[in-house]
This record gives sequence, C-alpha cells and structure tokens, in this order.
Amino acid sequence: MKRWGTIMMSVGGGIFIGSALLLGNSTLNAVGAVLILFPPVLFVIRYVEEKITFHRPAR
Repeated sequence: MKRWGTIMMSVGGGIFIGSALLLGNSTLNAVGAVLILFPPVLFVIRYVEEKITFHRPAR
C-alpha cells in the first residue's frame, strides 16, 4: 500500500513538473493543469481503494 502511494506521488509530481515546464513555468497554467489532471487521479485512487476494501469485511 505504501508503494502505491509513492508511485502515485512520483507520477503526479512528474506530471506536475513536466506540465509546468511545458507551459512556460507559468504558475496559473500549472494550477490549471493540476485542476485538469486531479479528477482522473482521484477517480483512480477511489477505484483502487474500492478494489482493496472490497475483500475486507465491511465495518
């Protein structure tokens, strides 16, 4: 589980830095890119969490 977190953080950081550099280092553009990229990342995290918690008994 910790490995997944580090992978997600490194991928997100790489995308963030890459998009910031591609967009000319403009802070507003970087924020816009993050806002565009955030929903899919959240969806993936929710999906993975559902898959993991599905095997455990419900609280």
